[in-house]
Amino acid sequence: MDGQAAAVRCFAIARFKRPEKKGKANFTGDAQTGIVKSADGNETSFNKVYPADSKAWPLYTESLQSHITRTLEGRNVCLCVVGTSTSGIDDLVFGGNSDKGVIKEATSSIYAMIESSNRDFCCSLSVCHVSSDIVVDLLCPSEEKGLEVVPARKGYSVSNQSFLVVRNEGELLTFIDQGLKVHRELLKQSQVNVRPQMVIDFKVESQPKGNHVDKINSGGLRICLIESGKTALAVDNGLRSLQTVVQSLAVGNDAATSVPYASSSLTKIMSQNLGGNSETVFIAALDSQGNKENTSQVISLVSSGSKVTNHPANNKSMVTSEILILRKEIRAARGKMQLGNPGLFLNDIDKRDLEAFQTKLAQLEKLKESTWEAKRQKSIEWRAKRKQNLKSMAMLHILQEKVQIHAKLQQQFNELKFDIAECLNKIQTYETQIQKEIKKQQKLSDDEEAVKISKEKQTRYTEQQLTQKRAYDKLSDKFRRVMVNVVQAEENKRKTFMMSAEKLHVHQANIEHNLLRINHESFDINSIKSLNNQKMAALQEAADDGEKVHQLIKDKFEAERKATLRKWERDKLREVLVENKFRYEIYMQRNELHMLDVFKQYREHFEDQKREIENRYRKMLKESIQDAVHLQRENLKLQAQLSHLQKSIPSYN
Repeated sequence: MDGQAAAVRCFAIARFKRPEKKGKANFTGDAQTGIVKSADGNETSFNKVYPADSKAWPLYTESLQSHITRTLEGRNVCLCVVGTSTSGIDDLVFGGNSDKGVIKEATSSIYAMIESSNRDFCCSLSVCHVSSDIVVDLLCPSEEKGLEVVPARKGYSVSNQSFLVVRNEGELLTFIDQGLKVHRELLKQSQVNVRPQMVIDFKVESQPKGNHVDKINSGGLRICLIESGKTALAVDNGLRSLQTVVQSLAVGNDAATSVPYASSSLTKIMSQNLGGNSETVFIAALDSQGNKENTSQVISLVSSGSKVTNHPANNKSMVTSEILILRKEIRAARGKMQLGNPGLFLNDIDKRDLEAFQTKLAQLEKLKESTWEAKRQKSIEWRAKRKQNLKSMAMLHILQEKVQIHAKLQQQFNELKFDIAECLNKIQTYETQIQKEIKKQQKLSDDEEAVKISKEKQTRYTEQQLTQKRAYDKLSDKFRRVMVNVVQAEENKRKTFMMSAEKLHVHQANIEHNLLRINHESFDINSIKSLNNQKMAALQEAADDGEKVHQLIKDKFEAERKATLRKWERDKLREVLVENKFRYEIYMQRNELHMLDVFKQYREHFEDQKREIENRYRKMLKESIQDAVHLQRENLKLQAQLSHLQKSIPSYN
């Protein structure tokens, strides 16, 4: 930490949800004065108020961006979003209903600054929720009991919590979305009536490029989603403890002594954000037509939070330089104790020097766990464990990614869908016109001229309908080819969750082919039915014209029926072949990925065995050399003793 941390009050914001229906407002906000007023006349002052007609982006750019971007300087920033179940708290944070969402806005700003910076960055993410004082890791959930919140050097930390290293903004948002899905799945399975409090931690570390000794900026963004209200306060001990801690700090109690952080897991986790080293912004998500008592609880909590004083400062990590210093001290200690001497025994070493040496080694191993390389390696292990845990909890579908379609393919896809729909509409229109002319001919059977004109129109409509059918067939084939390109392009980019590829493909084929397949089958079957009806009508009309005419008409319509059936079966077979090709390609890719994974595991196993054998050989060689040197020293001592004895014993010759 650099310099003396200045005392800073927490920032308080009120953001109103857009009302879903017209009605009397129980609460109103004034953007000019920053006052929220209830229908009873009670007024509460905030640093900033955003009425119901404002979107999320002015809230971010005006009130949050200046705080969040300081995470790159090593500052801890906490956004504590408090609201009721009807206040639109999820839309405000994650996006929805025309709001981009605070998380997307924040990550876009942070990664835009990272890309334009001349420093190296290591970003990591953890997501958890607190339910009935039980902390659950949402990125790597487990069926075991929740995680433990233990005392740390500064405040508290969650033991054994997963931190996944993220490479870009897209990966970060994907992990947050997956954590939110796990949160909702666990909420469905639990019998708790109150929603758990969600905590998202995004840590950002940076250092100058190419400089591995300089201080590392170590900041972080924490987003806490807290759903409050009368029912929640009555059931959830964490919310009651949070309210007690905030009120205690608001009246000026000493955070180090009299504030009851240890009364719940939630307040332990937020101990540094309330009265500690953090810039904390309280956001009240309000519903102007919401329950008066619940909304008043939210306003009271956020208003008290604005009176809490924190001491934020830029955090600096000296891990790399401390490792270099420790290694230098360890080399000096090894030289002092002469550990390189093969004939050395433990009894020859001073116990105090040995204890100091072992302490330095333990400190070095602990510091190594804080290096970027160690964090990346640990993140890989967490990802593998995460997949296993989700599979055991029947939530592996959480990792299924959405198919991202290239912009050009998406444009072709949309254009083809529009053209296909237009073709189908025209075909149906012509069919209606044909049926109308047929009915007209039946009514005007006595007027030969009118019947002739009607038949000409019917022939023209039939020709136009056939033209549209041919266009429809061409568009259908082109549509299928575009779909093949979409799926192939997506599968070539896939890097995670090997088993999701087939499911994604089947889902994509079923959804995107749905319109085409249903219309195609429906159109062909209707054509066959119409043809059969015409055949029956013609057979009945020609029944009195003799057996020969009867047979000719029957043969003609039978040939047309078979031709139409063959066309329909050919189109169905084409669709089946396309789907089988999809499945075969996915099957081959999955096998390739599986073989690659097996090869990697075999290679790792082989390397581990190789290292183990080498270490065992070196150890045996070292022990053999030590034994040889020791025996040589003992031999020399015995020879010296023998010589001394020979000299001391008088000769009797």
